[in-house]
Amino acid sequence: MMSVLLAIVFIGCAFGIIFAHWLISYILRLDTGTDAMRDVNSRINEGAWAFIRRQYSTIGITAIIVAIIIGFLIGGLSSKSELEMLN
Repeated sequence: MMSVLLAIVFIGCAFGIIFAHWLISYILRLDTGTDAMRDVNSRINEGAWAFIRRQYSTIGITAIIVAIIIGFLIGGLSSKSELEMLN
C-alpha cells in the first residue's frame, strides 16, 4: 500500500513539474504588451526591488543585533551549570 502511495506522489510531482515548465514556456512566449504597459511594468519592478532591498537590509541588521545580544548572554554564563540550563 505504501509503495502505491509513494508512486502516486512521484507521478503527481512529475506532472506538476511538467505543467510548470509548460506554463513558464507559454507565458514567456506571450506578447509583452504596449509601450505604456512596459513602462508601468518597469516602474512596478523598480519599486518592488527597492522594497525587497530595504526589507533584507532591515532583517539583516536585526539578525546581527540579535546574534550579538545572544552571544553576550551566552558568553556571560560563567559556570557549566548555567550553560547546562540552556539544554
